[in-house]
Amino acid sequence: MDVQMPEMDGFEATSIIKSRPGAHPVIVAMTANALFEDKNFVLKTAWMTIS
Repeated sequence: MDVQMPEMDGFEATSIIKSRPGAHPVIVAMTANALFEDKNFVLKTAWMTIS
């Protein structure tokens, strides 16, 4: 999942996928421009684990 996609970013797309009932796929986030704020957002909202 690209964090900075045009029209709908990866955060929004993942939220939509996770809000649907049933099994959820494993989602891996990738971006060429990793921002400190993005990492903090992800950790604070338990969106995923960052390594």
